[in-house]
Amino acid sequence: MQDNGSTRTASATAAPQVTARQIVEQMLERLVAVVSQEAKLTSALLALAQETQTRLLVDDCVALLETAQQQGALAQELRQAEHQRLMVTKRLTPFVPGLDKLRLSEWSDQIPDPYASRLSGLCDDFRRATDQLRALNRQNMVLIHRSLRYADMALGIEASTYGSRSESVHELPQLVDTTL
Repeated sequence: MQDNGSTRTASATAAPQVTARQIVEQMLERLVAVVSQEAKLTSALLALAQETQTRLLVDDCVALLETAQQQGALAQELRQAEHQRLMVTKRLTPFVPGLDKLRLSEWSDQIPDPYASRLSGLCDDFRRATDQLRALNRQNMVLIHRSLRYADMALGIEASTYGSRSESVHELPQLVDTTL
């Protein structure tokens, strides 16, 4: 009878077995969550870029500074999410060899559903938002350059009108981070 009692105690305290499949599924769930976060952050950056364009058109410098700060914070969050995705990829690669050599959009052929289809949809959303963000950033860059040319011209008129030496806007100390 003592043997039965000790056997029951040993089996009752044994740790549950975690399979490689369960580990992969947990990592794929985490990956989908991180890519979803990246897509949301990119969409938020897109909304801020649209807001930036509106503020550039009405020449609202104070609001532009606020938007630039928000963009910087979102960009930092996006970098952190990307780092998390890369870490999950690194942990997942031993279970799915070669995964780290593929683009995220190519993973759907290597991983099982429902993760493959969810990831494919998120990649499409992420790519679409990224493409729109690039285009909007290019448009905003053109607006910023036009604004700088106007300021240069205005300073040149002031210098010729008042006979004083006026520095170009490009020679003035940089007051705003223009690397948006």
